[in-house]
Amino acid sequence: MWEGGRWPEKWEEGMIVPVIKKGQREEVRDYRGGMSIMPTLYKMYTAALAERLKEDVKGKRLIPPNQAGFRKGMGTLDNIYVLNFLINRQVRKKKKTNIICKFESSV
Repeated sequence: MWEGGRWPEKWEEGMIVPVIKKGQREEVRDYRGGMSIMPTLYKMYTAALAERLKEDVKGKRLIPPNQAGFRKGMGTLDNIYVLNFLINRQVRKKKKTNIICKFESSV
């Protein structure tokens, strides 16, 4: 799928498997509604795809360091902390300072 851009044909079909709920397996009420294994395959694929994309993006350095919210181990709070530190440092100096913050949407 990564290189070909298509779902495997086998993924277009799913087998529904009845799941035993309780009882002796003799009556219909002893089973839950059927389940398909397809959602598990999708989850496995999307997890593998996400990991591959993360490696690709990291290797190409597509996310700058100031985008902390999109990097593992960092969050938006890291940038808020830095901004708070810079503002407090200027306030302690008791100098009149203009602080300009530029907020951009990543969408």
